[in-house]
Amino acid sequence: MPDVDDIQDFTQGALSTMMQAAPERSEALRKLFDDHRVRVRHTSLESFRQGEVVDPSPSTIMGVIQFPPVMHTVAWLLAHGGWEAMRNYGAAIMSFHLVGAAFSGGDIEAALTRFPDAARCDEIIDCAVQNVHGVEVPPPAWLPNISDTSEDPDTNRQYSAVKELWLIAQCWFFLHELQHILLASEGEHFPDFRKEELACDERATAWLLDGVDFYSDQRPEEPSDKVRGKRAMGILVGLFCIGFLSDPDGSPSHPPLRERINVLLGQVGAKDAAHFWHFAAGLLFVLSRDRKSSQFPAFARIRDIVLLLVDMI
Repeated sequence: MPDVDDIQDFTQGALSTMMQAAPERSEALRKLFDDHRVRVRHTSLESFRQGEVVDPSPSTIMGVIQFPPVMHTVAWLLAHGGWEAMRNYGAAIMSFHLVGAAFSGGDIEAALTRFPDAARCDEIIDCAVQNVHGVEVPPPAWLPNISDTSEDPDTNRQYSAVKELWLIAQCWFFLHELQHILLASEGEHFPDFRKEELACDERATAWLLDGVDFYSDQRPEEPSDKVRGKRAMGILVGLFCIGFLSDPDGSPSHPPLRERINVLLGQVGAKDAAHFWHFAAGLLFVLSRDRKSSQFPAFARIRDIVLLLVDMI
């Protein structure tokens, strides 16, 4: 593991990202960083992955959160790919769902054969998965950069929405690692490392979702259901970013990705979350194994469809 003094400090950048994603938590976040002397340091993806495998709580070392810069790119790819998956695969799933008929993954793909953007979803998300596994694949040339704008107002709205998901995903990543530091400071120990990971997931998610109503009360133009849905989408992206760093099927130190996603779905619960379930359905469908052979029963609720897809990743 590299010496922390030899790694670029990213503390203020991380704190700024978190405060943009959850402005209602700004004062509390700054206080936590000051009280616990939290530092965020850049590290290589390989060093971070080794830390995740060898020590399930690497951020407890000297109050340091290790952050591989490639996660900026991975989060952007998954946020953009997830957004496009919602608009394509998620929309197709919703169409079958609303009709009330049974359908298969093959039916979904057949419905999208005339829509080239569906293929782009796969390209973006495959690029993200390869990068998080350490294969340096450049983003597609047609993919917009984070700072890009367009003369078309609707396109700009899409860009802004994806950028928000990108910020929330990284915020959740930092919040998850911060929970390891807080648990250590509280003297709370988990005999099963996997339980600690789930606890950190749950606490990080609560930090973002529990503040939704307060945030919306201060900004009436942003209804709580849309804010909750947007944050849940970003959390799902962040969860995939961190979940792919270890074995998605689970290990002695990390629970299976399926279990971690189910914890998030339980925290979203029955509360209105705007387009979150469509987003989750689209992204999970793209990432699912053998998706063409998947079968969905008639009159299934969108939540049940998502749960079926979780079992397929």
